Amino acid sequence: MWKAYFRRGNIFGIDIDPECKRYEEDRIQIEIGSQDDGGFQKTCFGRDTKFDIIIDDGSHINRMTLASFELLFDSRLKKGGIYVIEDLGCSYDKLQTDQNILEIWPGMKYNDPSKSYDNDRKDMDKFFLRKIRDLDHRSGNILSLQFWAMMCFIMKT
Repeated sequence: MWKAYFRRGNIFGIDIDPECKRYEEDRIQIEIGSQDDGGFQKTCFGRDTKFDIIIDDGSHINRMTLASFELLFDSRLKKGGIYVIEDLGCSYDKLQTDQNILEIWPGMKYNDPSKSYDNDRKDMDKFFLRKIRDLDHRSGNILSLQFWAMMCFIMKT
């Protein structure tokens, strides 16, 4: 889908499921690793590689989503780039307790079962309110935040 949408772009994907490597082809590179592994995220596709757009369609686990943003927005997103956090509807869910995502979501079986994978929307709300406050006070490197249904687009200055 992204290759068709970004007709001249190179697509870099990260997935925890080794089976996803089979989707590599011309203009699509895939690295296998965890969203929960900051060292991996810093070095995948080469430490100096920066991206125009980062779309977080990862685990949908709030703590992982927020940790990825804090790492990738500053160090891997180009100036003027856009960071997208999608499927925000999941941020309200008790994913492990109510849905047992480690068993039913493909790829989640590769995550550490000793950690909690439940979400509390308050974590995302605090994050967004901090970013809005920084934006209002012109501190940090965010130019804009836009909320659409279940998505947030964050533009870097």
